[in-house]
Amino acid sequence: MAGLAGGYGVVEAANGVEALNKLREHQPDLIVLDLMLPSMSGWEFLELAETDNALHDIPVLVVSAMPAPLAPPEAKGGVKACLHKPLKLEQLLDLVHQYADHTNGS
Repeated sequence: MAGLAGGYGVVEAANGVEALNKLREHQPDLIVLDLMLPSMSGWEFLELAETDNALHDIPVLVVSAMPAPLAPPEAKGGVKACLHKPLKLEQLLDLVHQYADHTNGS
């Protein structure tokens, strides 16, 4: 666990392959996904996560510098929201709180 952000434990990954391996090990309440990843794109990551029984139900917040990467309901898989860089920390933490707490039944 890398540390706490807004009171939440954070597990970081350097690329999509590492993220998939860590996600299977840690089973998080929420994934914050940048679309520009080394080793695979965020789109490829989402496709792999969608087909993985251990990961497909985890909500995803997409972060991107692209002007309009996707928007629910066009979003793939468990994408709940899309945030654009530069991020507003308060907005990110509000969404993390909403979806992480939702998965815990709070």
